[in-house]
Amino acid sequence: MEDKREELGKCPECGKPVYEGKKSYYCSGYKEGCKFVLWKNSLDRLGHADITPAQARQLLNNETVAFTGLKSRAGNEFDAEGKLAKNETYGWQIGLIFGDAGKEKQQPSGREENE
Repeated sequence: MEDKREELGKCPECGKPVYEGKKSYYCSGYKEGCKFVLWKNSLDRLGHADITPAQARQLLNNETVAFTGLKSRAGNEFDAEGKLAKNETYGWQIGLIFGDAGKEKQQPSGREENE
């Protein structure tokens, strides 16, 4: 039987292929115990639509993704770049990068700076 799933990249945990599921991008090595998952709604709290397959592909290739029109808890709009980052407590998330290239600050998604 031919596998019709499109590989989006390699898992940052174990190196196996990552595929798109209904609600997430998941590692094909989950049956062997790999716990990598990137939820499509990772940035919902910041007013961003679901993470697209193209954005997931960039993140899995260790590239930064520009996110525009995000909203802080106070309702202020802001733009930030995001990169895949591992949080020891919550697993893999999109770490937001604020500021100039020389003065970067990373925050896990959902934990934006106070504005």
